Amino acid sequence: MSGNVRIDSLSDALRVAHTLKQDLDSTYTRYRAALTDVPLDFQGDAHKYMCVRLAGFLEQLLHGSFTGYFKSSVDGMSSQFAMSHFKYAPNLRPESVTTLFARFGDPWASKMEEFLDQNDRRTQLGNLLKVRNMTAHGQSYQGALSNVHTYKELVDDFFNWTVKHVLSYTPTSI
Repeated sequence: MSGNVRIDSLSDALRVAHTLKQDLDSTYTRYRAALTDVPLDFQGDAHKYMCVRLAGFLEQLLHGSFTGYFKSSVDGMSSQFAMSHFKYAPNLRPESVTTLFARFGDPWASKMEEFLDQNDRRTQLGNLLKVRNMTAHGQSYQGALSNVHTYKELVDDFFNWTVKHVLSYTPTSI
């Protein structure tokens, strides 16, 4: 999560994830309300901004969730080792996400694969990252408003899945 937020446990990660989600939801609500009052060219800029925010939220959600998991699940020395290999939020490419979860083995790996395969989430995640990267690197992207809504639903689904399977983890919860 952000550099000034300390996460020492799953409960810290859960609290921070909910705070970030509330902030994202508020931003999305303002975005939707503002679209009727701004020129079309600015709507495109707002669309790109929301895609960057949605992608950034997912990166921070995963990073914070696993940070909390590492710090709650293992002793200090093992946690320090795990965190030394997991300093930054993972890139959101669908392959990177599945690789991250595969490193934990089953059942997380198979549950994440199943999650991404439902409702075309794998493709949506790839498209969201494409918009984010093109926008961040100043490339032209002509997106549709409906995509932001689709990406927001993807983020909501990811948040709910992560809260259930990572932030509320017990050996029997997955």
